Amino acid sequence: MKKISAIGLCLALGLSTGTQGQGSVKFSKIHGIEDVRIKKVAVSRKNPSFMAVASENSLFASNDGGKNFRKVVVLKSEQTSHLFIDEDLPSTLYLAGTRQCYKVGGKTTERIFSADEGEVIYFIAKHKSHIYIATSDGLYYAEKSLPNWKTVPGLKGNSVYSVKGTGNNISVASDTGVYFFNPTDNTLRRTFVSGGIDEGSPKPRQIEADSLTPKRLWLGTSKGVFSSSDQGETWKKFFISGADNVSINCLGQHPLEGTGFYICTDSGFFKINIADGKATPLFEGLPTSRIKWMDFDAAGEIYLATDQGLFTSKNSTTSPPSRISLQEIMKGEPCIREVQEAALHYNAVHPKKVSKWHKRLKYRALLPRFSVDYDKTIGSSFTSGGYYYAEGPYDWGMSLTWDLDELIWSPYETTIDNRTKLTTQQRIDILDGVNRLYFERLRLKREIATSDPYIEETIQKELRLLELTATLDGYTGGFLTQSREASNL
Repeated sequence: MKKISAIGLCLALGLSTGTQGQGSVKFSKIHGIEDVRIKKVAVSRKNPSFMAVASENSLFASNDGGKNFRKVVVLKSEQTSHLFIDEDLPSTLYLAGTRQCYKVGGKTTERIFSADEGEVIYFIAKHKSHIYIATSDGLYYAEKSLPNWKTVPGLKGNSVYSVKGTGNNISVASDTGVYFFNPTDNTLRRTFVSGGIDEGSPKPRQIEADSLTPKRLWLGTSKGVFSSSDQGETWKKFFISGADNVSINCLGQHPLEGTGFYICTDSGFFKINIADGKATPLFEGLPTSRIKWMDFDAAGEIYLATDQGLFTSKNSTTSPPSRISLQEIMKGEPCIREVQEAALHYNAVHPKKVSKWHKRLKYRALLPRFSVDYDKTIGSSFTSGGYYYAEGPYDWGMSLTWDLDELIWSPYETTIDNRTKLTTQQRIDILDGVNRLYFERLRLKREIATSDPYIEETIQKELRLLELTATLDGYTGGFLTQSREASNL
């Protein structure tokens, strides 16, 4: 398990583990799908140009090998679960949502199944003339031409995760084990027993027949891979070096390749050598370790559904966004110092303001206090005969006084010190906000420049960039936008 964690970490960070024997498989992203989190992918074997992709709540289809995609279905109140392409009907898809299933052909979408209240749909598949729907409450099947749904006896109440046609039988992976169902005589038998709700037992997830040895079956579970060499009558653990007990999201094997198979896990994508059970991680070009599903085209090229988009092992059908340097990102942008200065001046908290306060205080000590009065003069005298008063006319008076001691220290300096503390704290808060917004904006510009322009996440980043620009303009009185506009003149 330690090896798996290390590989998963390297995959998540996009680093190379330097594993020898990893082959020449290199993946590239298929652009043009607006959703990032891809859950399922299906490629037509008869018409390699036709493929379908399911995101969390949407179905996309392409008729030109992935060069262009169109959104076919958007589910309103449920998530997608699974899909498959009907090879007997060109360009016809079957989509399973968590509550309902649909037949999609051309411009029409027909609902063919609805789950009961509280029931969840996990899988939809076709074998021969029947459609099968696996749910949290058993397995349903019906004739493709007449969807009169029946339940498989013995599976009611079981969570069925996937089904696979093997000869005349249907192999069923459920939480209680592996079953084989024959729709002709309506018989059901169990060959692999799981512990049901017991968390320690392996939970069957998917069954695949070996491409070169049809009697050999592969079973992907929550605790690694099991194999059967007698068409599922008996099972044994298939030990995988480097990924033994990993939970399997998908197990696949191309019909033309019989020496190994592939597994999709949340710890990466691996190719398993059947002869020695060695797991080779295939990660070049993959930015994530969470691989949800896979499919192959007729030529054997691999398509991967991941939480970071759709990837293929063949040459990319569209050019990825080009990377840009830091100098290119900064082109037309004012430097951080200019933005800081604009913010400090606009909010009247620049350090020069405090310096001006101290200068004005010294000038105040040099300047006299000037007072003017308008009054009349009254004189008095005292003699032996009594008091005598003399009243003069109204006249103007003026006085000038200096407090030269304030040249050394002024009581107003205490007031300036208190105001300086408040101004300094305001300045720190403003600079902290400006710095955070400025560099977050540059990081966002770089992410947008290296992202797929067609996906919804990129649009959200562009809206966030406009929001950051508006906030910085609020700090600086529009300085950022004005500087960028001036640089474009």
